[in-house]
Amino acid sequence: MPKAPPWLLTRGTLAVAAIAVLLAAAALAIYLAQATTLVIAVAPRDGTEPGLIKAYADALDAGGENVRLKILPFDDVRESAAALQDGRADLAVVRPDVDLPTNGLTLAILRD
Repeated sequence: MPKAPPWLLTRGTLAVAAIAVLLAAAALAIYLAQATTLVIAVAPRDGTEPGLIKAYADALDAGGENVRLKILPFDDVRESAAALQDGRADLAVVRPDVDLPTNGLTLAILRD
């Protein structure tokens, strides 16, 4: 069985290894504590929906939640649905009379 080099078991080497492990653990904790940002496509740009989603985003931010909403405004709900379909957005505000994206599910009904 080979012997370890004498410098490997010195206090200085062990201290450097312990510091490296602590720094790696701290970096991992900081990375995991970051908020998740979801991109939400909202249309129409001049409708009430962008204001409602902005209020949701502000409430999440003020509450210190680990979710943030990034609003991606569009002029038409078809563009909003296309953004979800193309993967440019994680969530989208669409209407049921528009062709719904095949990769989307209903999360909430904002109004009838």
